[in-house]
Amino acid sequence: MKKLKQIAVLSLVVLTSIMVVGCSGNSRGEIERNAAGEIVWSAKTERVIRWDFFQSIDNAYRNIKLKDVYIDKYYGTYGDNVAVIMKIIGVEGPPSIPPPYEVAGYVFECMSWDAITIWNDGNFYSLQSAYDESFITIENLETIHNLHKA
Repeated sequence: MKKLKQIAVLSLVVLTSIMVVGCSGNSRGEIERNAAGEIVWSAKTERVIRWDFFQSIDNAYRNIKLKDVYIDKYYGTYGDNVAVIMKIIGVEGPPSIPPPYEVAGYVFECMSWDAITIWNDGNFYSLQSAYDESFITIENLETIHNLHKA
């Protein structure tokens, strides 16, 4: 009987180890990368970004479903950073136009309250925060600004 208990405990330890190792990967799905290791824009990458945004939504929006979350505009991939405007179907900001904001000398004017965000490893950052954290460079910011004005 003692041997049977030891086998059961050992089996449980082995099974738990296998489950922990098997589950330690990225549960959001894998993003695609090119030969240089840079993120490639793809349907997989889009799904991961949508999922991460969905997970970050305030509890007040818990009635929102993943299918309601979408990327409204894509401003490019910069190494491990993706510049996007995220939206949720049926959720609108205030009816007023937001004031322009400046990041490193570049002025961004928006017609809605949907801001350009930088996605990095599952998290979203404002342009200012992403620039301050060195996720994006001044050259990246200039490209994003030019795309936004176009």
